[in-house]
Amino acid sequence: MDIGREKNTWMDPRWAASGKRMEIPLMIEFKKNGIVQPLGVGAYVQMKTTATGTWSMQRDTLSFNVEVSGFQRGDVSIPPGKMFFSVPAWGSVLSRDKGIITINQRRFFVRQEYRIVGRFKPEKVPSELDICAALEQLPSSRVKSGGLDGPVYFDDK
Repeated sequence: MDIGREKNTWMDPRWAASGKRMEIPLMIEFKKNGIVQPLGVGAYVQMKTTATGTWSMQRDTLSFNVEVSGFQRGDVSIPPGKMFFSVPAWGSVLSRDKGIITINQRRFFVRQEYRIVGRFKPEKVPSELDICAALEQLPSSRVKSGGLDGPVYFDDK
């Protein structure tokens, strides 16, 4: 996962305004009957997966969700709750382009809306590795610098 300010997001203007991003490796397993089983999260981030999620394939899009404990690192944060992922797919072939990560938040105390918080690139675990070996090879989480994908406007007053 690559969490940080994205173009056209409805997140608070101060959220990830520094341009910093968090790369957080997440390993999941897609099971039968639409169940997503979280297996591991990269080291050095105070985020854990807290429950199984669900997945579905609708038209040419694979959508799934994972419940997390949340995290904060500088001005980049994710609240506890579900993170929603979607990526173009054609049968069992996933797009090489990055998918979108969103969270559901309340606006004006009434309206529920999905807000873009990052991107992800799906990668298949090599079939010769068992889950334990794959988890040992899961990279650490890291902070990276970068420019903003879109303008950020806020007033410090």
